[in-house]
Amino acid sequence: MQVDSICIDDGAVELRGGIPVGGAYTGVEISNNLFDPLIAGIGTHIIHYEFEDANGCMNSASDEIIVIEEGCVSNVRILGKPSVIDIVPNPTTGNVSIKLNRAFNNKELILKLYNSNGQLTFFRKGCFSDLIEIRDLAKGVYYMLLTDEEDSVSEKIIVQ
Repeated sequence: MQVDSICIDDGAVELRGGIPVGGAYTGVEISNNLFDPLIAGIGTHIIHYEFEDANGCMNSASDEIIVIEEGCVSNVRILGKPSVIDIVPNPTTGNVSIKLNRAFNNKELILKLYNSNGQLTFFRKGCFSDLIEIRDLAKGVYYMLLTDEEDSVSEKIIVQ
C-alpha cells in the first residue's frame, strides 16, 4: 500500500500495490479496493490484503493508514521528494534536526507533528532549519507536516 496518511476530505483512494497481484483489500472502511477517509473517520485504520499463495493457501498482510483532519490543506502542491527535507536521526530517541533544501529556505514555515491517531502533538511557526525538541513525546510513529504559503511536504518520524 502506498499511502501512510490521508486527509479526511481527500476523497476515496484506490488501494493497490499488494504482492502477489490478484489479492483483495479488506477492512471495515473498504469497498471494491477503495478506502474512503470520510467514512473511516479520524484515527488509525488497519488495512488487510488477502491473497492466495503459490500452494493454494490463503494468506494476508496488514498495514495501517492514518486519517487526519488538522493540517489538511486543499489544492497544495506536494513536494515529497527525498531531497526536499532531511530529518536526522530518524528513528530518534530525542531531538531531531531538520535540514531543508532551497524550496523552503528563508520562508516562514508552519511545522506540525501528528500522532498515529491524527492528533496534533507539536506546533511551531517561523523561519528555521534547526533542532526540534521532541524528546517528551511518547514512543510511536508521528507524521510531520511542513507548509508555507505555496508548498507542503510530509515525512514520517519514529520516536523510540
